[in-house]
Amino acid sequence: MLSRLHAIADSVGRFVAAAWVDTRTGAVLVKHVVHDEAFVAPALDAATEVMRSPERPPRMVLLSTRHVHIIQRLTRDPHRVLVVICERSPNLGLACALVRAQAEAEDAC
Repeated sequence: MLSRLHAIADSVGRFVAAAWVDTRTGAVLVKHVVHDEAFVAPALDAATEVMRSPERPPRMVLLSTRHVHIIQRLTRDPHRVLVVICERSPNLGLACALVRAQAEAEDAC
């Protein structure tokens, strides 16, 4: 799991943080933070809460003024969610594709 977070950090431009979280407990299973800003922990909590409902779509992209929060639920374990936070940039589509590819690779394990 941690190696996938490092791969995302290396691939996604303006990367801030990534984590695998468990929506049942709200626990952060593993995280990789490059820029430990004050909003990272609350953002992970919010993403966990948003994805707690099984009625939510498997993938969400949330935009704030300065950041993009990409949230991807695993198919194999719908309670495990990948959360990636990066600064807003023109490469949003590429960042979403990279996050989806890493989540699908984790799903295949």
